[in-house]
Amino acid sequence: MKQKSYSEKLKDPRWQRKRLEIMQRDKFACKNCGIDTKTLNVHHLEYRGEPWECPNLLLITLCEDCHNRESELRAEQEAELLQLLRLNHLCVDDLHSMVELIAHYPFNSDIINLLWFILARDDVKAELTLQMNALPCPF
Repeated sequence: MKQKSYSEKLKDPRWQRKRLEIMQRDKFACKNCGIDTKTLNVHHLEYRGEPWECPNLLLITLCEDCHNRESELRAEQEAELLQLLRLNHLCVDDLHSMVELIAHYPFNSDIINLLWFILARDDVKAELTLQMNALPCPF
């Protein structure tokens, strides 16, 4: 049996239901700029299995402009953020404090999703473990 292309999978009723659910959750507006008059896309912050299997936490509604910018700049910005975290010798407690602080400002939940995604990466966990063993957390 021939495997479906990604664009074919996006036509699947399971993805269409999931897509509608995310757009409803986000009030049919871009989570980045807030616009609700442009074409909207549901963006995967991380790909896991089939598009409709992705946890809702890793899906956000973006307008076409923000979605294009996100697709073009995401990897570069994640690498810069990870480098900053490493250079500043942040420990896990610092990162969790950052997430909690940002959670109080729901205007950009994409930042929260990005931090949780970074915290979940095995290479980041390993790096933070090394940092924590080498440098005591100041708290």
